[in-house]
Amino acid sequence: MPAEPALLSEALAEFILGPVAIALASRSAGNAPSLARGGGCRVAPDRRRITVFLARGGAEQLLADVAAHDLVAVTFGLPGPEEAVQIKGDQVRLAPLEAADRAALEPYRRAWAERLTSLGYPTEFARAKVSWPEDDMLALSFTPRQVFNQTPGPRAGDALAGAGR
Repeated sequence: MPAEPALLSEALAEFILGPVAIALASRSAGNAPSLARGGGCRVAPDRRRITVFLARGGAEQLLADVAAHDLVAVTFGLPGPEEAVQIKGDQVRLAPLEAADRAALEPYRRAWAERLTSLGYPTEFARAKVSWPEDDMLALSFTPRQVFNQTPGPRAGDALAGAGR
């Protein structure tokens, strides 16, 4: 039986690699939301796993909810043209950053800060938005199951067939 094609298209994988704003969400047993901000990501070569980098500090509730329910929703957004997608997944795993992840943090930080300053945000603000302590960072990987358009407009919330862009 042939394997199903990857949910993420090459174009979508390229988009989420950014630099883009990354917001992670999960929920408690009582459906209370938990949120955290991501600081870069990587996509597996076969596009069947996404790994988001985040700081433990401030993400304790999200990490507890993900561990309890094995569900995560991650929104990747590009300000300016206001493009965004949300990817929901499961089979969540937490791990320390790999050497390549650590190497990717600084280029992501620099590119994201440049993006924010190009939109008129002060340099100090832009740098503060990406100043995560490297020793507090971890990798949250998951299997994407659903992809939704989150770009403002009449198609916001629509499932993306074939998960293209």
